[in-house]
Amino acid sequence: MVRVRVKLFAVLADAVGAKELVIDLNKEKARVKDILDYVRSKYPRFREVEKDVPILMLVNGVNVLPDSEVKEGDEVSLLPPVSGG
Repeated sequence: MVRVRVKLFAVLADAVGAKELVIDLNKEKARVKDILDYVRSKYPRFREVEKDVPILMLVNGVNVLPDSEVKEGDEVSLLPPVSGG
């Protein structure tokens, strides 16, 4: 089993109703896409928002792709793109 902390930001946090989740994945090896699948299955509004908003994914502060591996105790951040002006 892999336990990770997931931080959500902006509209993604609104969709889930929380800024942080602790997720236990019943797998020996887990990937970021497994976390996304879990969040999609538990929070239907997340799926709706995801259709219109690209998601940036970070593991321990490093930008990653959905196939990137996550390990016990990792912190995964999901956030929409940020722009400034």
